[in-house]
Amino acid sequence: RYFYRLLNNAKAEMDNRPKGQMDADVVFLDNWNEFGEGHYIMPTAQYGYGYLYAVKQTFADRWQKD
Repeated sequence: RYFYRLLNNAKAEMDNRPKGQMDADVVFLDNWNEFGEGHYIMPTAQYGYGYLYAVKQTFADRWQKD
């Protein structure tokens, strides 16, 4: 839930930026598989695809084609 809340905060910040600028359309998620460092979003046995589903649920509607 904490990761999901962070994603929603990032999306809200992006929504407040002027449209058409890169920082309104791009979010950088760090890191895919830094297990040794303690941060990752890739699927795991413990959390499955939970982190990736949270990213999809939060941001997918921003990039849907009309």
